[in-house]
Amino acid sequence: MTADNKGGRIYRAALYLRLSRDESGAYESGSITSQKKLLADYIKEKRDLEIFGIYSDDGYSGADFDRPDFLRMLADIYEGHVSCVIVKDFSRLGRDYIETGRFIQEIFPSLGVRFIAVADRYDSLYADASQLRLIVPFKNFVNDSYCRDISIKIRAVQRLKRLEGRYAGAFAPYGYRKKPDDKEKLIPDIYPAYIVRKIFILRICGMSLKKIAQNLEDSGILPPLAYKRLTDVNYFSGFALHTVPEWTAQTVRRILDDRVYTGVLCQGKTEKVNYKVKHRIYKAQNEPVGKAKTHEAVVGDVQFNIVQELKKRKMRAQAGTESTGMFSGVLFCGNCGQPMLRRRECYVCGKNNSSGGCSSHKISEEKLADIVFGQLAECVEEALKQCGDVLIEEKNCDRQISVYERHQELLERRADWLKRQASEVLPDFMAQKIEKWEYDLFKQRFEEEYIYFLNTAQKHKKTIEEMKIKSDMLRREEGGFDFKELLYRRERRFLTAAVKKIDIYKEKKIVINFRFGLGGLR
Repeated sequence: MTADNKGGRIYRAALYLRLSRDESGAYESGSITSQKKLLADYIKEKRDLEIFGIYSDDGYSGADFDRPDFLRMLADIYEGHVSCVIVKDFSRLGRDYIETGRFIQEIFPSLGVRFIAVADRYDSLYADASQLRLIVPFKNFVNDSYCRDISIKIRAVQRLKRLEGRYAGAFAPYGYRKKPDDKEKLIPDIYPAYIVRKIFILRICGMSLKKIAQNLEDSGILPPLAYKRLTDVNYFSGFALHTVPEWTAQTVRRILDDRVYTGVLCQGKTEKVNYKVKHRIYKAQNEPVGKAKTHEAVVGDVQFNIVQELKKRKMRAQAGTESTGMFSGVLFCGNCGQPMLRRRECYVCGKNNSSGGCSSHKISEEKLADIVFGQLAECVEEALKQCGDVLIEEKNCDRQISVYERHQELLERRADWLKRQASEVLPDFMAQKIEKWEYDLFKQRFEEEYIYFLNTAQKHKKTIEEMKIKSDMLRREEGGFDFKELLYRRERRFLTAAVKKIDIYKEKKIVINFRFGLGGLR
């Protein structure tokens, strides 16, 4: 019996590969590839080992064991499919001193699993007492210390960046991209920046978060996760293997609440408890988290503040529509402060309507619109001057179409590339370049992503056609589009942009609080 086949047993081996973002940052990086080659070459020389599967966690820290492929490997171990785990060195398994030692010295032995660390020349099948009691604990302790030191250094560097107004994130927020010659500076990304502005305008117009998400989904607009995967080769997300990305009310809310779109960097609001725990906690309110106006704004302060104000007020969509009423979230009872509620064609005090705690007074929607928009007409020039950034998108149809068309080309190229990749997986499998499980995994991923991007491209193309029709209509209008049309059409967008609050009193008095300081009494 040879030394490399002790007992004549054949071990089904799991090749485990890991690389953290701190050590790399590229998906399927060169170091992951080199680990795979090292382990494959090692196993070729061993007659008692055969590969059951390859498990790779690229971009995951060794500080904890909550890693997708590590957990998948554990499941295969518990099901009896794997009887040997092979890694490049101890640190690839993990850097936590206690947990790594527990796996090597307790869990794996109790399950009858052989453990091999190639570069550390460790094989549990042949390990003696000195290795188990001295060398293994010492190396795990060194790996744990390395992880702690790296964490401390990274925290210090990131805090310095935040205080200096430099962007410290791994990926730019949706609507921005990193400046090519300065990765710590954000610049607008034209296409998603327009989508962000559109989201703010739809919200100001009174559309609910859910309806905004549906509107974007129907228009073929990629949600942030899918857009990052489309445009950034270093951003990895296996969304096609788990769930199709889509716009949600929560995604829309996060964008509307993010002050980064006004040119303000708010970084470091949360932090990890320590380098071994993923749970994050919010810092104290008075602790500095960044600098203001560090980059070009995507939306104006007026837009942002309007949305934040409306968020605090009760706004409900009218029955059978996707938008709130004209005066929803703007109209209040001047006597008790409660919102006025729409009942048929009139607005009544909500408190009196529910409990009789206020006087019974009401006003018809038509009469109120005549009064409010009549007041706006008297100061329309000043209103447009102050609120123009809320309405500016109406002027740029041709530019928007050009941006959409460039993005459409990107979607179609991505779909074509995925289709080619799906067809090229089979020859690699037939040539035995990849295993059967790898073939099934890659084929499924490419086909699902292809269908997703193809459907998105088709919806996006329809949106472009609708935009061209709208552009032609505006071009035919005499003198081009005029902001005053919003006033004459009595659009809610203009109302919420120009009016902060309207109070209705039982004495039939109406107080209009304009945003630009021209409040009036009626």
